[in-house]
Amino acid sequence: MMKCFHFLLTVGLLTVFTLSSCQKPASEINVENHKPPPAPDLTQNTLCETESESNPDLSTIAEIQGEFFPDIDHIIQLFKMEKNEVIAWLGDDYTIVPAGAESLLSGYEYEKYGITVVFEDEGGFRVLYCTDEVDISGARLGMTFAEIQGLLHNAEITRTTPLDRSPPLILKHNVEELWVVFGAFEESGVSETLHIVRNRLLD
Repeated sequence: MMKCFHFLLTVGLLTVFTLSSCQKPASEINVENHKPPPAPDLTQNTLCETESESNPDLSTIAEIQGEFFPDIDHIIQLFKMEKNEVIAWLGDDYTIVPAGAESLLSGYEYEKYGITVVFEDEGGFRVLYCTDEVDISGARLGMTFAEIQGLLHNAEITRTTPLDRSPPLILKHNVEELWVVFGAFEESGVSETLHIVRNRLLD
């Protein structure tokens, strides 16, 4: 009876020992299979958001800027835009026409606004040619230099040597970083031309 008891006790201890030796301590468990899932890669979404912020939807430009009016305040805003932004604001109701002193440039004529826009090769704003539709703080094409100077008090008259049949007399008015330039053949006569350029292109 005692032998049988010792035998069963021995078998029981061996079984407990065997099971204990098979169980690894928690510190030795391979945690590779228990790592939390990796955080989602938001790089692509962040990149898209950044591009969206730096390149706003062109369809919203007209909504943001409001209706365009051919006056100096709205024209100042035009000069801050790239070609695609200008067209998005003014619309696609334009005609490509020859422009420049010798008609060597291509202008985007917006007849309803009385303006013709010429862009740089890179897409920036170069020069704006105006009709009498354009309001420069009350001054318009067709006024005399005396009338214009009565409205634009810092305007100055100079004589130039035109390259073609352009008027030899110009009246320059500086506003922000732009020159508003009226042209006339006689100082006492009416202005015959009106264009707007950046200061750096005229100085």
